[in-house]
Amino acid sequence: MKLELPVTLVGSCPFTLPVNIVQGEYLLLYPNSQEMQFRYGEMEIRMNRDQAVLVPPASQKVPILHVQNEGRMIRFRAAPFLWRALNELRQPVVIPPASTIRRTLEIFQADMDEPHDLHGQLFYSSALYALITEILYVLHKDRSEQPEPEREASTDIKGRPIIYAVRYMTAHLSNADLDLASIAAAVSYHPNYFCEEFKIIMGVTPMRYLKLLRLKAAVRLLETTACTVKEICRQVGINKPDALALHIRQSTGLTPVQYRQKHQMPQAYTARKINALQNA
Repeated sequence: MKLELPVTLVGSCPFTLPVNIVQGEYLLLYPNSQEMQFRYGEMEIRMNRDQAVLVPPASQKVPILHVQNEGRMIRFRAAPFLWRALNELRQPVVIPPASTIRRTLEIFQADMDEPHDLHGQLFYSSALYALITEILYVLHKDRSEQPEPEREASTDIKGRPIIYAVRYMTAHLSNADLDLASIAAAVSYHPNYFCEEFKIIMGVTPMRYLKLLRLKAAVRLLETTACTVKEICRQVGINKPDALALHIRQSTGLTPVQYRQKHQMPQAYTARKINALQNA
């Protein structure tokens, strides 16, 4: 199933030489552990370990040459409604330090290509969208030394309440009674309006998205823990183990036990993945 997502992950990998900007794709570059330096056309850019650089799409091929130390890059595409907010970024922009940005970047430490399954698409789209809104907020805050006299509504970062709603869902995932009204109330929206806005931004209804979050969390627990199906149900807010088993079978074609046997990850990689997800 292919969704029109607000942000689409193309890939995450080490920063290698050379990198060519692809039309329509943004790059997010950041150091692994220490200062990183690179060249973008005629520009030379240096950043410390707490910074990152957002590189916008170029109208023509512009090579990025790595000069010093190791780093990583994330490639992504943005939906049309985000172009307005990102349009002012004509050249690479150094992002000031922000702990929330660094924690989100940790989710993308594993090398990966664009996810093809629905749950992966939704998870990484949500993480990237939250990351981009945070980056735009930090950039605007850093540049605003004094209040602007007026600000047009069209320049606002669209969808920030929806991201807050996603965070609220994630934080209260174990609450089996979590419903549309309580999620909408958490962001001060009327349930009907919230449902419409959420579907426009995320491509699915809030309750469908909540179901997918629960399924993805359950699958992750099957991959990374020895918890029983009953305990997993308690942690992800699903009342009946039979319902979880049905969801997993419909999604993967396997029972929970079969899925765990097939996809149990090596211990070292598991620990890294859990740590990144917990700090998101």
